[in-house]
Amino acid sequence: MFADRLRELRLISGISRKELAQGIGIAESTIANYENNLRLPDYEVLTRIADFFDVTTDYLLGRTDDPKGQATKEEPITIEELAFLRWVRKHVKGVFFAEFDEAPEESKKAVMETLRWYWETIEKPRIKKNENPS
Repeated sequence: MFADRLRELRLISGISRKELAQGIGIAESTIANYENNLRLPDYEVLTRIADFFDVTTDYLLGRTDDPKGQATKEEPITIEELAFLRWVRKHVKGVFFAEFDEAPEESKKAVMETLRWYWETIEKPRIKKNENPS
């Protein structure tokens, strides 16, 4: 389960094994071993991976299907939704949404619908096209 979750998170985020390895401070070959189910990370590395992808360790280990591990009655967030929200946070929100949180709900909804359209039609296909298992 861990190998599948790690690979899925990496690919949906559009990063290489090398970028992930650099981001958490381990060797690229170690990431390959994790994804090929040849090794498992120790607690410290597992925590760094969870922090890097902003998911819980329970999600990485297959103990829950909710990447955020939120204890709510709401539907769990999907990995694709998490990728979309990370993309918004990384590429868009900081650029011109300084007042976004204070905007009226209908305005925020319209902006998010537009961003979702862009994500679904432009970004996600680009990421999938550039998927590289190494």
